[in-house]
Amino acid sequence: MQRIEIAGREYDVVVRLDLHAACPLGEDITLAPRVAQMHSFPEPGAWSARMRKPLMQLDARDARALRHELEPLLRPLDETIDGYRTAAARRRRRRTAA
Repeated sequence: MQRIEIAGREYDVVVRLDLHAACPLGEDITLAPRVAQMHSFPEPGAWSARMRKPLMQLDARDARALRHELEPLLRPLDETIDGYRTAAARRRRRRTAA
């Protein structure tokens, strides 16, 4: 098993992840206001702790609802990836400077 790092967090689970599109950085949806209506979070008050689990599965209803909101925002990955790379490099520089 190989450890992988995603957004500064390390995981022991290795999965294949094919990304073809993403929202431009900062042009996504906010999950917190939607939690109370989502089946995947039976205890809305503890939703952030549930999100810290390495893998979390959304039920089909929640996945459809989020996909419906995200699809209009998605752009091809080659149009969005540089924004994420720049933000990650900035975070790394801040961590090493501290």
